[in-house]
Amino acid sequence: IDNSLPSIDTVCSPVLHSSPDIETGLMGVVIDIKQQVVQAHAKFIVLVVMCCQNKEYEPHLEAALQQAEARGWHKMVIAVRQIVSGQALRIELAALDDEDRIILEAILEGLKNPQSLPDPLTKKNPDLAAPGIAALINQAASGDVQALHMASMMAKQMSGIDRSFALLAAAIKPMIDGERDLNKLCHGMDDKACQLMEAIVTRLPDRDDLE
Repeated sequence: IDNSLPSIDTVCSPVLHSSPDIETGLMGVVIDIKQQVVQAHAKFIVLVVMCCQNKEYEPHLEAALQQAEARGWHKMVIAVRQIVSGQALRIELAALDDEDRIILEAILEGLKNPQSLPDPLTKKNPDLAAPGIAALINQAASGDVQALHMASMMAKQMSGIDRSFALLAAAIKPMIDGERDLNKLCHGMDDKACQLMEAIVTRLPDRDDLE
């Protein structure tokens, strides 16, 4: 993940005095991206909270942390160990990348309010993000400078979440330019990402309508 990217929250800041409609649509997309990340790591988030409350879960958490460390999530592993040892106040969330920060914020919130914890058995419906993304693409395709700028920012932010979002981010510019072929847009994506892509494309005008 590119640590040089702006914070995921700053993507919602007004850019070039953008219109309220564009801001509202993008806010929904960013919120859903956060929810997607939390749901994708629901089992891990819940396990950390359970371990903080019951040390019998430590062997299970240790196995998960070793897997995370093997994947290069060194900073997050250190932060989780601090949380479990009661040193959460030492964590500098601003120094972490977006995905790590979203996960850790969900853990800390879960410790304060267990009702906020994600359900590991829930399958996220990717269609929920489609309307906001499609609205922004439509605005950008019309030549709206503000929407073009914000679409670019959104693509950069999404590319820093995970591989599925990175592939989706790479398809935003082609969709703005009129590409609607799902075989091309979904190339390399998993089933969930393709489902989201299809939901977006169905909300966009056909290529012929743009000519």
